[in-house]
Amino acid sequence: MFELLSVYLLIFSVSFLAATILPLGSESTVAYYIYKDYNVLAIVLVASVGNYLGALTNYYVGYLGEKTILSRYIKSEKKKMIEAKAYFDKYGVPVLFFSWFR
Repeated sequence: MFELLSVYLLIFSVSFLAATILPLGSESTVAYYIYKDYNVLAIVLVASVGNYLGALTNYYVGYLGEKTILSRYIKSEKKKMIEAKAYFDKYGVPVLFFSWFR
């Protein structure tokens, strides 16, 4: 029972961290435990919840921390922020896919 719980906790943790800024991939962990004949539905559910909560954490760090935490450590020019917002307003959500490209 403890081994099973620790496996699911590991899958949750790796999935959670993979959805944050850390460069991890949870797919290999999920595939490994599926290969080891653990319950596929439980693994996918635990990994999905971990991934969702990790993404939600990122969202709230960006949303709530924009004017508090992040502004203390990351300095940005007002002009660039205004230009970026105008660009986003003009082209919408699809432009976010290419945000890494610039």
